[in-house]
Amino acid sequence: GGDEPVVPPTFTPITAAPVAGVEYTFYASDDSNAYYFAGYTSGYYCNATTDATQAVTVYAEPVEDSEGSFYLYYLDSENTKQYIVTYASGTYVNNKIVTDVAEATAYYFNTEYNAIMIDLLETSYFFCFYSNSWRASKVTYITSSPVAHLQVKA
Repeated sequence: GGDEPVVPPTFTPITAAPVAGVEYTFYASDDSNAYYFAGYTSGYYCNATTDATQAVTVYAEPVEDSEGSFYLYYLDSENTKQYIVTYASGTYVNNKIVTDVAEATAYYFNTEYNAIMIDLLETSYFFCFYSNSWRASKVTYITSSPVAHLQVKA
């Protein structure tokens, strides 16, 4: 027999903002692959993996006194919260991981695309898989880049 086509797994993205106390898988997919948030950063972006066993469980934490805003984090091997940060550096938008919630960045949920969003540099950015990494991209690319979604972990 010939090579069977690769069929990426079927996902069910959440359709409203994530809630505290729920375990999520942070994923993106295109026609041939599924990509998962791998947790750590290399350079200016977060790493992605195609190996589901390497995906970290992501959690949401509501921002106090804020309607619908939340932080995203995962736990390291010592159960320390690792907050996912998106920040502007000049005209670039980068990601990093911090352990202090005071340095964390608040995200919001976009129901049109079921996407995690943040507003920086006078535009909206969404999490996506692009160029072998997990990063925030301008909303103008939301129909051309694999959008990163949260799914309740099975």
